[in-house]
Amino acid sequence: MALASQTPRTNTFRGGNTRNQRKSARAVLLAAGALLGITALAVVAVWRLGTGSPTPASATTPAGTAIAPVVTSAPTPTPTPTPTPTPTSKPTPTLTPTPALTPAVVPPAVLPPSAVAPAKPAVTDAPASPANIPPVAPAATPPPIATDPASGLPADISELVRTGAALMAKGDLLGSRFALNKALLDARTPSAEREGLRRQISVLNETLVFSPTVASNDPLFGAYSVVSGDNITKVMRSQAPFVDRLFLGRINKMADVNKLNVGKRLKVPRQPFHLIVHKDAYRADLYMGPPLPPDATISSTQPIEARLNGWTYIRSFAVGLGESNGTPEGLFAVRPNSKLINPEWINPRDRTRFAADDPTNPIGEHWIGLEGAEERTKTFAAYGMHGTIHADSIGKEQSMGCVRMLAGDIATVYEVMAEKVSHVWIVK
Repeated sequence: MALASQTPRTNTFRGGNTRNQRKSARAVLLAAGALLGITALAVVAVWRLGTGSPTPASATTPAGTAIAPVVTSAPTPTPTPTPTPTPTSKPTPTLTPTPALTPAVVPPAVLPPSAVAPAKPAVTDAPASPANIPPVAPAATPPPIATDPASGLPADISELVRTGAALMAKGDLLGSRFALNKALLDARTPSAEREGLRRQISVLNETLVFSPTVASNDPLFGAYSVVSGDNITKVMRSQAPFVDRLFLGRINKMADVNKLNVGKRLKVPRQPFHLIVHKDAYRADLYMGPPLPPDATISSTQPIEARLNGWTYIRSFAVGLGESNGTPEGLFAVRPNSKLINPEWINPRDRTRFAADDPTNPIGEHWIGLEGAEERTKTFAAYGMHGTIHADSIGKEQSMGCVRMLAGDIATVYEVMAEKVSHVWIVK
C-alpha cells in the first residue's frame, strides 16, 4: 500500500509527461507542415523550369547567321500550368496562384559584318519570262581608233612612219627599218601605204643587207674575222649555213670568194631568207626571219603581212606565173639538191631538149626546185622557180606553172634560198 505523500507526486509526473507529449506532437506536425510546404514550392519551381517560356523560332539560328524575328498574325499560346501532385498522406499548404506566363521575346544575335553570310537568292520552279528576266546591259562600244588627219592612218602607225623617216634622215638606218617594218606588218596598214613602205625599206637594205656594212645590234647580220686555217667551206658551214657562198662574196665585195685572208672581216647572215609570191600582184617579196609557224598559212582574214611574226622585209621582185592560173598556191620549201646553175631543160609537153649554155633555153641560167611543205602542196611535183629569156613575160601568165623571174633577180634569190630551210609561200 502506497504512502499518502507518494500519490500526488506520481500523478504530477504523469500529467507533466502528457503535456510534454502533446507539445512534441504539435512540434512534429508543424515541422511536417513546413517540410511539406517547402516540398510543394520546390515542385512548383521544377515545373516552371521544365515548362519554361517557348523560344520564338526566329531566335534559333545556325551558327554565325543573324535572322530577323518572324512576325506572324497567329496569337502566341499561353501555356497552362500542370497541377502539382499533392501527397495523400500530408496536408497541402495554401499556395498563391501563379500568374499566366508570357513567352519572352529573345532578340536575334548581332554578329559583325564579316561573319554574316550573304543571303542566297530564292529558288523557284517558275519558268523564266521576259517579265522577270533583268535586262542585259549592252556591250561597251570600243573607243574609236585615233587617226592622223594628215595621212588617214591610225595614229600609232602614222607615228611609226614619221619616226622611220626622221631616223633615216639622221643616219640611223637600223632604227628606221625597224619602225617602217613594224608599220608594214601591221594588219591595219592599207595596201597603198604598204607599197610606199616597201620602197623605203628596200632603199635602207641596199646598205643594211647588200653591202659590207654591219650595223651595231643588227639581229639579221653579224661579223666574223677570218682566222688561220679557215677556208670558205668551213666558214660557210659555221657562220653562214643559210646562204650560198656567192651571196657571201656579193655582200662583202669579194672578187674571189674562195680566197680568204687571215684577219679579213666578213659580213655574215644570222637568219634564213624566205619568199612570198603574190599572184594577184605578180610580185615576190623577200624576207629574213625564222621559219613560219605551222598555222601561218591557214585561211585568215588578216593580211599576209600581219602573219609574218618576226620577219623583216628585204626587197621585192617582179614575177611571171603559169598560164590559166596554173601556178599552185600554198607553202613550199626548197627541195634538196635541186638548185642548179646553167641547167639543161626538157620541155615536158613536146620533149624538146635544151642543153646547158643554149641561148634559147627558156628557163635561163638558174633553177630552184620546190617541194610541198604542207598537206595540200605535197602532191605538186616538178614545180620550181627559174629565169627566162622572155623578159616581156614578167607580169603575165605564160609559164607552164613555174614562177619566172628576170635574170638578175633569180640570181639573187638563188644565192639566198637555203635547201630544206627557206620557204616559198605562194598566195593569191
